[in-house]
Amino acid sequence: MNTKLPFFSYGIFRPGEIPFIGIKNFIDKIEKLTIKGHIQIRDGVYLFSEEFENDVNGFLIYFKSNLSESAYDFINSLEPNKIFRWSEKLDENSNPFNLLIGRSPNKGSESLEELHKNYSTTIDPYFTTGLEMLNEFKLPDLDWELKGSFKIQMRYMFLWTIIERFTFLRYSLGGDANSRVKSLADNEHFIIGLKNYVNKERKIFDTQTLKHYTLKADEPKKAIDYYYQVRNNLTHRGKGISKDYYILIDCYEELFNIIQFVIENTKDECRKNKEKYGRKD
Repeated sequence: MNTKLPFFSYGIFRPGEIPFIGIKNFIDKIEKLTIKGHIQIRDGVYLFSEEFENDVNGFLIYFKSNLSESAYDFINSLEPNKIFRWSEKLDENSNPFNLLIGRSPNKGSESLEELHKNYSTTIDPYFTTGLEMLNEFKLPDLDWELKGSFKIQMRYMFLWTIIERFTFLRYSLGGDANSRVKSLADNEHFIIGLKNYVNKERKIFDTQTLKHYTLKADEPKKAIDYYYQVRNNLTHRGKGISKDYYILIDCYEELFNIIQFVIENTKDECRKNKEKYGRKD
């Protein structure tokens, strides 16, 4: 693949999508472009198909010459080779560009025309229904049958599912889930949210190694390690005693508010990018 060529975006890298933020700083210019083809959708992923000759609207993204490889590295980290293959096409003026074509696009997928045409990563069910369900959750009281403790455990683990979904779309640089989550430490919205919602310093210990982790509002890297270690402790042993119950309550309340703040502000970024580049759908 020639990384010096522009990239035709018809799916999650369009302006207004969460992954677009990851390539925004590499961009030189963007032009609207319509090409012939067909779009299928599988699990929320747009797959370009050459089977039909319909109009496919998208954006031709030109990257800064010294940053084009970095841009394509990021794109490749989110568009795995098992789902797509790269192809070089020509526009109406015979200028070449790179295009991601879906592998077996008709298997397990539906036509864009059959689905909600305005699907977007910003309205991903985890960021809408998932957060709504957590918003409706009432913090349980401590009880000696541990029902309240189990309830907060379930919500905390589901919150981490939402976090990992978000960080995959926002930061997937080919790393594992833990690496992506740690990228939040440099996210301006996470840094602000941490200062807004954390008002007390505290420590927790790894249940296996006894290494301690400290939570401070002005140290985002350590804060992520702290919240993630609470998650790991849940997978290694159950939570029963009253002290663990209150650790979970504090972590859940803080982290839920922080992540909700991060996602809402990211959606606002996406809205501004969509307006800036004239995306109408």
